[in-house]
Amino acid sequence: MFSKLVHIAGSLACAGITALIGGFLTTGLISLLVDGICSWLGIPINFMETWAGSIVFALSLFVWGGIGYLLGNVLQSAVDSFFNRQAE
Repeated sequence: MFSKLVHIAGSLACAGITALIGGFLTTGLISLLVDGICSWLGIPINFMETWAGSIVFALSLFVWGGIGYLLGNVLQSAVDSFFNRQAE
């Protein structure tokens, strides 16, 4: 039971870290791209202050969180199988 809780906590921690890093990087790059294109076209806009910026930020956190959760599961399974082989 304790092992399962540690497994879930590790996966959630990996999801949170990945979501924050990936979400901010993705949103920042998209914001720079949109702001650059709009500036080039002569449209004064700050992408992150629009509703689209909020949606992009929320979706990128969700997507990167899912990727991080799956990555956490894979890493935890690899560590578990490594230590199980070492114990045998």
